[in-house]
Amino acid sequence: MEKRGKMVEEKVIEFVRECRRRGFSNEQIKDKLIEGGWSFKEIDEAINFVKKTTQKIRLCIGIDEEVAKMLIRRAKRNMMSVEEQAEDILRRSCVSMRKKPLTEEKIVGNHFISIFSRRKYGGEKSR
Repeated sequence: MEKRGKMVEEKVIEFVRECRRRGFSNEQIKDKLIEGGWSFKEIDEAINFVKKTTQKIRLCIGIDEEVAKMLIRRAKRNMMSVEEQAEDILRRSCVSMRKKPLTEEKIVGNHFISIFSRRKYGGEKSR
C-alpha cells in the first residue's frame, strides 16, 4: 500500500510539472486533477512539492505606477499574489514564444517588449 501511494504521488507530481512547463496556472491544474478524482490534499502536496523543488531565477524589473496597478488588479481577479501573477505572465509568454520561430530581423528591445505585452507591435492585436 505504501508503494502504491508513492506511485500515485509521483504521477500527480509529474502531471503538475508538465502542466507548469506548458504554462498552466495552479488553478487550472487543480481543476483538472479534481476532475480526475484526486484529493485536495494530494493536489496541494504535489503543487507545493513542485514549487519547492523548481529552480527559480530571481528577476527584478522596474514598472511604472500604471502598469503596477494593472498587475495588482489582474492578480486580485485571478486570486494570485502579484509575484505569482507576474510569474504566470512571463511563463505563458515564454511558452507561446517557443511555438513561434524568431526571425533574425527582430530587434532585441522589441522582442523583449513583446514578451511582456499582450499586444503585437505593428498595430495587430494578438489573441
